Amino acid sequence: MDEKSAFDQAVECTGNRLQTFLLALPQDVKSRAQEIRLRCNRPLLVRLPNSDITFNGSGRMSYLPSASPLLVRAEDVEECFHRVCGFSVHTHSRDICNGFVTVEGGHRVGAVGTAACADGKITAIREISSLNIRIAREHRGCADKLFEHIRNSGFRSFLLAGPPCTGKTTVLRDLTRLLGGVSGKSTALLDERGEIAGCVNGCPQKDIGRCCDVLTGYPKSQAVTIALRSLSPDFVVTDEVSRMSEVEAMENGFHSGVSFFLSVHAHSEEDLMRKQTVRRLLESGMFGEVAFLSDRNHPGVIQYYRLAGELLDTGYRSDDALTFGRADWCADGFSAKASDSTAYAVR
Repeated sequence: MDEKSAFDQAVECTGNRLQTFLLALPQDVKSRAQEIRLRCNRPLLVRLPNSDITFNGSGRMSYLPSASPLLVRAEDVEECFHRVCGFSVHTHSRDICNGFVTVEGGHRVGAVGTAACADGKITAIREISSLNIRIAREHRGCADKLFEHIRNSGFRSFLLAGPPCTGKTTVLRDLTRLLGGVSGKSTALLDERGEIAGCVNGCPQKDIGRCCDVLTGYPKSQAVTIALRSLSPDFVVTDEVSRMSEVEAMENGFHSGVSFFLSVHAHSEEDLMRKQTVRRLLESGMFGEVAFLSDRNHPGVIQYYRLAGELLDTGYRSDDALTFGRADWCADGFSAKASDSTAYAVR
């Protein structure tokens, strides 16, 4: 799927009135758009890597705030929400309570409003007030050098870290394609939110390789166990590991000879090492390295690599998030100081 069709497909759920303005955007804007934000009685907004776009009252785009902006109406939010749910809100009640619904094409739509709770748990969301459509893109080749690096390491388990909107899912998707295609090894993709493979009626819409099995919607800890029992994978790929139960399941798989390739939210090394789940994964000896992605202005760009042992041995202070240690290997194959301004694209 090309850049234009990815954006246009994501826009399909916004409803007739807003589609008119969004589909009229120039192609260069569509190709860079990361999110479409709908907030009740607030300006319609399209987020780019380093700027935002709004619309004036007549629907013309602007990089500057308009004195009379095009506002998202309550009925726009309601229409979009029902389209996202396929006009069956009940079917997606679990996803809605978790804060998002994944639509055709792997685009994830965050939804918030007024929560109904019981026993400290969210049981329903009503009066939806904000929707965030995150555009899923396929960039074939963006993980080529990362794949070569992993292959040269003997396919040792690997962590991919970065802040939101830095391309973790995009890189992981392309890495899955290479693991499940070029390597010819059996790969299990644990796609809990359905945004990596973008399955519709059980069929992946993204290229994830010929030897890849997809588990969509399974809680990760259960998905690991099921994959190990029934699919005999060589590799397991999943994103945004955050629970200790998931780590425990992966440890069992690791002792069975399976390699894991994971992503995790982290703004810095210090932020990464504050996470108990990550520290336990690194201490287990499962993972040899961590790759740190650049910022949202350079999505999909690996800034540097860090050995797991170095992360465990290094003491962190409050200012260490700004100055990183030495990277032993960079995406272009040469050693470099991680504090250097040079970023290395995985192309």
